[in-house]
Amino acid sequence: MGRTGSDAPKPVAAAGGMILAAVLAGFWSLRSGSEDAAARIARTGVVRTGYAVEPPFAFVDAQGRVTGESPEVARVIWLRLGVERIEWMQVDCGSLIPHLRAGRINQIASGLADGLALSSPSIQQLADQHADMERAVPFHNATLTPGCGAFAFRPADQSLRDRFNPELRGFIGGRAHLELIEPLGCTRESLPGPTAATNKEKTP
Repeated sequence: MGRTGSDAPKPVAAAGGMILAAVLAGFWSLRSGSEDAAARIARTGVVRTGYAVEPPFAFVDAQGRVTGESPEVARVIWLRLGVERIEWMQVDCGSLIPHLRAGRINQIASGLADGLALSSPSIQQLADQHADMERAVPFHNATLTPGCGAFAFRPADQSLRDRFNPELRGFIGGRAHLELIEPLGCTRESLPGPTAATNKEKTP
């Protein structure tokens, strides 16, 4: 009996397709395994960012949107880098660094204040929300470093940090930055000074 139409080539084509699919799967597997965080974020356009609630540096508004000084700045910087989507992960403050080390997030964008040493904007917001509280102005304590909005990356993700930092340095303190953070209760006076602005990007 003769072969009819294109029945005969079909198994060959199917086998060829399976081989091609296997080759491509192997290629992508090798590629994903060799990609660092910066390359993966550049390819996918998605970054995973963790935060802990500390108004006004990071919180969720009434509409369920993650906002605050650090998230809003992060949105601007990532957009400048061509990253249009941020996947937010809210965790307790004490879990931020463990999540970062484990690779569950690519970045921390939050207020980093030690213990109960609240930052000036946080104190002002508490005073605004509670009639029985008043902010002491001026208040100076040379033994404490005021908390401020901050970003952190894993040491292994140095290339990602090196992409983020130049854009961040060019943005912080400028008119666009101040206009962005003033509605959140932050001012130029709440920005880190020369001491706090030194290179502290590395996470132990």
